[in-house]
Amino acid sequence: SERQALLQFRDGLIDESNRLSSWIGEGCCSWKGVSCHKITGSVLKLDLRNTVPLYSDEDSHCTNCLGGQLSPFLVNLTNLRYLDLSVNNFSTFQVPTFLGLLKNLRYLNLSNAKFDGEIPHHLGNLSHLRYLDIGLSSSGSTIKDLKWVVRLSSLEVLVLSLVNLSAAQDGLRAISMLPSLTTLDLNGCDLFIHPH
Repeated sequence: SERQALLQFRDGLIDESNRLSSWIGEGCCSWKGVSCHKITGSVLKLDLRNTVPLYSDEDSHCTNCLGGQLSPFLVNLTNLRYLDLSVNNFSTFQVPTFLGLLKNLRYLNLSNAKFDGEIPHHLGNLSHLRYLDIGLSSSGSTIKDLKWVVRLSSLEVLVLSLVNLSAAQDGLRAISMLPSLTTLDLNGCDLFIHPH
């Protein structure tokens, strides 16, 4: 069922450079970017980060980037702990709300993946998350309310660089309540800080 979920996830993607050409056959644990539990065979890690440097000119087309729409079949990977979709191009799409259903995630990296629109509060359901990077997505990424961050009690790293937080007046209060946080990046967030 997890192999089928990966194939349905792949079918929703645009893969011009054929990065997922190894995603064939029965043994999905040997597919590029997929790592599984050695005993149970459950998919634990999906690392689809683009490792080819992007062009400095923003108008240049990134042929090595994955694009398209993320399939909700991803939630069938119930044991997934690590998801990295960074440095890809999912422009015109928002970060999907169904990512909040991946309850076992410890690591989520969507940085520089060009997601647009409002970041969903559903990410607050990822109570086991230790690392969350949704920075540098696009100039259109916003968070209007940061109260959901408080529920991420295991969070150690939070990167929100260039996400527009101008409407999130409760932002710093919510972030300051995270007991395990060691790294915080709010670069270029337009966060208004009250003098008191």
